[in-house]
Amino acid sequence: DDNDPMTWVHCHIARQPKPLKHINLAVSSALSAIINKLLAKNCEDRYQSALGIKSDLESCRSEWKKTGVINDFTPGKQDISDRFEIPQKLYGREKEVACLLGAFADINISGSQMFLVSGYSGVGKSALINEIHKPIVEQKGYFIVGKFDQFQRNIPYSAIAQAFKGLMKQLLAESSEHLEVWKKELQAAVAGNGQVLIDIIPALEQIMGVQPSVPHLGTEENQNRFNRLVLKFLQVFTQNNHPLVLFLDDLQWVDSASLGLIKLFILNKDQSNFLLLGAYRDNEVDQHHPFILTVDEIKKAGMEVPNLILKPIQLNDINQLLMDMLKSEREKVKPLAKLVFDKTAGNPFFINQFLKNIYQTELLSFDPVRQAWEWDLEKIEKQQSSDNVVDLLLTEMQSLPESCQELLCFAACIGNVFDLQVLALISEKTLPETAKDLWPAVKAGLLLVEGDNHTLLRNMDNDAVQLNGDFSSILEQFIHDRVQQAAYLLIEENQKQKLHLKIGRLLLKNTPKEKLANYYFDIVEHYNKSIALVTDTDELVELAKLNLIVGQKAKASTAYSPALQYYRNGFDCLQGLTKQEHYQLRFEIEKGEIECNFLLANIDEGLKQAGSLLKLCKTIEDKVDVNNILILYYGGAGQMDQAIDIALDSLSYLNVNIPRDPSQIQFLTELARAKINLGRKKTDELINMPNFEAKEIHIVFSLLKELVAPTYLQGSSTLLPYIILRMFNLTLKHGNGPVASFAYSGYALLWAKLGDFAEAYRFGVLAMQCNEHVDNPPMEARCYFMSTSFALYWQQPFKTIQQPRKIGLQKLLDTGEYFWASYINLFGFWQEAVLSKSLDELFDLTTREIQFAKKAKQIEPYYVHTLHRNLFK
Repeated sequence: DDNDPMTWVHCHIARQPKPLKHINLAVSSALSAIINKLLAKNCEDRYQSALGIKSDLESCRSEWKKTGVINDFTPGKQDISDRFEIPQKLYGREKEVACLLGAFADINISGSQMFLVSGYSGVGKSALINEIHKPIVEQKGYFIVGKFDQFQRNIPYSAIAQAFKGLMKQLLAESSEHLEVWKKELQAAVAGNGQVLIDIIPALEQIMGVQPSVPHLGTEENQNRFNRLVLKFLQVFTQNNHPLVLFLDDLQWVDSASLGLIKLFILNKDQSNFLLLGAYRDNEVDQHHPFILTVDEIKKAGMEVPNLILKPIQLNDINQLLMDMLKSEREKVKPLAKLVFDKTAGNPFFINQFLKNIYQTELLSFDPVRQAWEWDLEKIEKQQSSDNVVDLLLTEMQSLPESCQELLCFAACIGNVFDLQVLALISEKTLPETAKDLWPAVKAGLLLVEGDNHTLLRNMDNDAVQLNGDFSSILEQFIHDRVQQAAYLLIEENQKQKLHLKIGRLLLKNTPKEKLANYYFDIVEHYNKSIALVTDTDELVELAKLNLIVGQKAKASTAYSPALQYYRNGFDCLQGLTKQEHYQLRFEIEKGEIECNFLLANIDEGLKQAGSLLKLCKTIEDKVDVNNILILYYGGAGQMDQAIDIALDSLSYLNVNIPRDPSQIQFLTELARAKINLGRKKTDELINMPNFEAKEIHIVFSLLKELVAPTYLQGSSTLLPYIILRMFNLTLKHGNGPVASFAYSGYALLWAKLGDFAEAYRFGVLAMQCNEHVDNPPMEARCYFMSTSFALYWQQPFKTIQQPRKIGLQKLLDTGEYFWASYINLFGFWQEAVLSKSLDELFDLTTREIQFAKKAKQIEPYYVHTLHRNLFK
């Protein structure tokens, strides 16, 4: 497809052009070979000098004049460049490359796969994995890269977010028609919950546009929603016509939240056409490292995780590298190759740095008279050995201009990959000034440049260049994390905190408000590294607010460990204030800390903090907020009685007194009250009732709706219907609200149990109609469950209920309500059974439901569906 950008990318990267002699038979093979060399894909395979091509063309002309024929020859024999350039191709890695390509080929068969490459720093793990880029592009796939940072281990999902930011950039480079297709697919996948993903991948907003805020869910529902959304998002980009390869580098520095996501990606059985490549330093992890433990869990779940241990390259490989680089014969470079091998132990990164060093110290030089490279073996032998590679880099950096060194220090604090625009902002320079001052580091090979306008940088050392280009889209990257480490070492130890504080302040002050959300994590990370230097009370309060914001973002994206640390940092910022100063800020921080402690199984600490915070609460609303956390904790822990007791106590704060075990008389009294309150109101009147605004009533409903699940699971025969009646009566008294559709569908369930099927149907229909007027996705989803499972089928054919039931299931999954989703399957089973056409179809249906119940960790539906399946074996 000539109009497909990916086809053109593949042509440029991998597809060899046809030899000229195949297009025009009159062209000689020799001339065709010269043209092919000029068009070679690898830069080291092209002519390296004008003298080289001049020599070959003169040879052609000479032969033509003498004989009228140009004989075949190997072009480039006299092509010796005086520029110092180390070949970029890999040496001695043929078997390893074949293993990687095999792993990529397997994802078309096995679905998804994880493949690891381990070895010492500098051994060439990243370079090896980048070799897979060409076949990926050939299959119109996407290759995205994220690198964990030794100085940013606290930022959740940092490398994964970085990788998907790169994917968004690739999509934005496609045609507007393709971009619109991606936008529609993404919007369909996230179903209105896009903001959850934008919080961790801000660049996604450029594709999807501004997304609505998402409803607050319980902790388990929030976790389920996040996991489902991430998998749906991933599946958009992993199709048969475009596989996805995610390369995560430096996994020895991975954060705990990212490990959870990696496990989710790989163990998802519905995933296909996905390859996760990981690289890590095996000398920096042991069997107790969180990454190794996660890999063990993946293996125990039945997934194979190949691990390619990369060794240093051998003497013969170094020999070949030097032959290619110096255009010299094997025997001549042998002694130099042996010396380089002894000095570097065959480590490719150390080899490159060592060769650069001997060139810069003029121990390796080009003789313009002899047109050949020369070297002094005796002096080279006295050079520093490979274990001092960071010292070599430091020496190289210290030879750069001071303005460049300062920028490298700033960049090392930002991260392995940094935005030139951000670097300009924190260095308080213009973009062109920043680009020009940084250019010596690019020229020295310490930085890689990426961006649409990176050609502007190539002329930075040309004084005639007008610096008026757009540098805003340029990204730069340290060529290796050892380079970043060396740049960070340039900063004096007692200055590091001051520099981080300066960066945090400048980012906060100078980032436009509309972009501030994209930099919250970075700002807080710099501030938290220098928190001891912040003494101004107002600034400490501002920092507490920022830690609260990123803590909430981290918690919403299920990164609970870093979220807890952010909350603790925020709490520390307020330590100098009285407990009543900035009460609401302190309350929100402590509440978040309690939630994270429960989520991380720090139960004793969570309970202790909850008890302390309850004593400090100023309002009933705050007390209920804390109790809601306890209700969710006890419910999740299976302690239903405790959850019910706390909920009933919380309702009593609001003068709503519900008996723990209602008697038959109390139940009938509440039912009679419902009949009286309802009177002769018609469906239209109920739907058009005004929405209530009273905060206290919202709090009451927030407790009543959460009582439904624990009272059902506890097995109370009267408390559940009593709670349903209370919700219904409160709705009739105060008007419709966010829980109205759930209340109506509960009332429908009640009449179905009492045998009045006409009334059950009436309120089931009313609940579905009310859904259209309420913006509360979790309650809307629960309403679908209640109405389709208990009410509608009394006066509608089963066939007409299946579509709304499927919609309900989807809505329950989208809102993370896996408990209710498993039960919509359970109560809808016999509806589908009646409509099934064969026992085989029923067997497949029960198998599907068993798998879902197991995944949702719902024991009762799991065992009931297992009994169902046994009926149809």
